[in-house]
Amino acid sequence: MAGFQVIVSLLLLAALSVAADDEEKGPLSWEPVTRGEDPPDNAIIGGFRRVAGKDQPDYVGRVWRASAIIPGGVSKYDGKHYASATLRGTSYVNLDTYEVAVDHSSRIRWVPAALGAVPTGAVPSGVTADGQPLYVCRVMDTDLSVHKDQFMLRVGVLDTESKKCHMDFHGPQAFPTYEVLVSDD
Repeated sequence: MAGFQVIVSLLLLAALSVAADDEEKGPLSWEPVTRGEDPPDNAIIGGFRRVAGKDQPDYVGRVWRASAIIPGGVSKYDGKHYASATLRGTSYVNLDTYEVAVDHSSRIRWVPAALGAVPTGAVPSGVTADGQPLYVCRVMDTDLSVHKDQFMLRVGVLDTESKKCHMDFHGPQAFPTYEVLVSDD
């Protein structure tokens, strides 16, 4: 039964991402990208990563792994874009294919939250293998004790089961306070 729920959840999420034209699209859509390609026009910038002393945009993205659709970040490193995502302690990095969120409404914003809270208007952006919805979150990571270039605003996934925003940077990390991507549409 759980396998059937996963398939139905994935089909519903995929159907929400597809529309006949821009007028029928919701506040955002998901565009397929291959590692190394630049993100599409109007890609949603969720934050930045400081790499080698330079700030690079961190775009909102998602990956398909382990029967789940996992929101995460898309960043540029060594001149090429790549995706990373983390869910429940497992990190997926340097992936060949992923999707990038594209804004169609200009009514996207970030709302502060904590301890698993999902604000009104949060945009469902993924799903676990067991059908639980996942949301895009971001965190200002100011811990300079581990990596001296780590001051960044990072995009990740809000997992309401763990009540934290998860992301990958030198391994999985989780934060109890975060901001969630919402739409006023």
